[in-house]
Amino acid sequence: MFIMQAHDLSITRQAQSLFTIDQLVINAGDRIGLIGANGVGKTTLIDLLTGKLMPDTGTIDVSVQPTFVAQLHDVSTQSGGEQVKAAILAALREQPEWLILDEPSANLDIDNQAWLIQQLQRFNGTLLLIAHDRHLLNAVTDTTWELADQQLTTFAGNYDAFMIAKDAQQSHQQAAYQVYQQQKRKLADAARKRTERANRIAKPNPNKHSNNELKDIKMQLKNNQGKMTKAARVMNERADNLTAVAKPKTQAPMTLRAEQFVSLGRHTPIRVDHLKLSAGAKALSGDVTFTINANERVAITGPNQVGKTTLLRVLLANDAAAIHINSQVRFGYFDQNMQHLDLNKTIWDTVNETSQQEESTLRTILAEFGFTATMLPHPAQALSGGQRVKLALVQVLVSEANVLILDEPTNYLDLPTMTALEQFLSTYPGTVLFVSHDQEFVKHVATRTLTLSKNGLHDLTQTKTTHKTSEERAAADEALLNMFRA
Repeated sequence: MFIMQAHDLSITRQAQSLFTIDQLVINAGDRIGLIGANGVGKTTLIDLLTGKLMPDTGTIDVSVQPTFVAQLHDVSTQSGGEQVKAAILAALREQPEWLILDEPSANLDIDNQAWLIQQLQRFNGTLLLIAHDRHLLNAVTDTTWELADQQLTTFAGNYDAFMIAKDAQQSHQQAAYQVYQQQKRKLADAARKRTERANRIAKPNPNKHSNNELKDIKMQLKNNQGKMTKAARVMNERADNLTAVAKPKTQAPMTLRAEQFVSLGRHTPIRVDHLKLSAGAKALSGDVTFTINANERVAITGPNQVGKTTLLRVLLANDAAAIHINSQVRFGYFDQNMQHLDLNKTIWDTVNETSQQEESTLRTILAEFGFTATMLPHPAQALSGGQRVKLALVQVLVSEANVLILDEPTNYLDLPTMTALEQFLSTYPGTVLFVSHDQEFVKHVATRTLTLSKNGLHDLTQTKTTHKTSEERAAADEALLNMFRA
């Protein structure tokens, strides 16, 4: 039984087509993962399906109204993970027939990511999930929608199955494109050779033939030349009539020019001695003591609401006796709320005003993050949530900072950009301190991992993980809901 049918959908933004969809069906029990690069229209598609937005053309027939948990943008008052979990819990308590989640794992710590997967695996209704979390997509979906090149394509299977199908599709298209190019070259070569033969046909010597003979010879040569010319024309027509095969698109890896950025050399940029983290009168963690060496890439992990973001802000403020920051340190800070991003400024001014890099370098980096030259004069306000994250990251990366402080930098990034950021940070000549719950990102980037808990800050390998019982989890979930109801 279908719960949603759509036909001939189209929608435009800024006089350009965002996407067109001939037919789209969701059946009861489907578990769909919606993926695509930032800015291709994933959230717009959800707005269409939930009735928040009307299409320019086409019809949408919905037999079951969805319960929608939107993407979290403001994490200024409570831990982002706690807000997301409370919203998901409230939605699940409604026992919806159709549930739509937009980036639900973006602010969850590792334990709560496991909790989310467990909850969604138990969910018996229809699920539509927008996510860039590969682990989550693999665990809870059996169909993948890819929104790309203004079209939506359906693939059977989870994210890994989608990638296998895409690789096979890419290989098939590459092989077909090579055959097409070979056929075109073969026909073009044949046409060229016949044209050359026609042009090489020599004129007869009038001194060796009678007038009648010359007339016959000229007629024969003209016929031969005509045949060669006609054959060349036929070859060119055959080449023109070949079924064209488009060249497969490939995602060029974004290689930011790390050598442009200043190194601290052998100086120790950060040292913290016996810091106590708190939020007002509430103690967040025990003793925090650590040193960050030059050129290290240090990840800070841990549960929600133990003070990871607070720790970063205390370091930036540098007004506590326990904090020791080298005088040569120049911080570059990316925060979850993108508070330093002025949406009224153009994309170009956003990065250019805070950077001493050459214009060509800035334009290259912006292009590598998906900001084309035609986009640069537009205000940041026009960007999607994921594009704003990328712009805020570029603003930090091209600054004169030699110590990057990044708070959940991968939240809401599309997968190509996430991979590019991993590659850049892995070769960054400065120092990086970042908070992340993305296990793959930490594994690829960090040279050292610290975990923050109520007992303090420790090496991850020295931290013993404890697991709550099902009763403890249920009680904690109920307490969380009550807190947000109050």
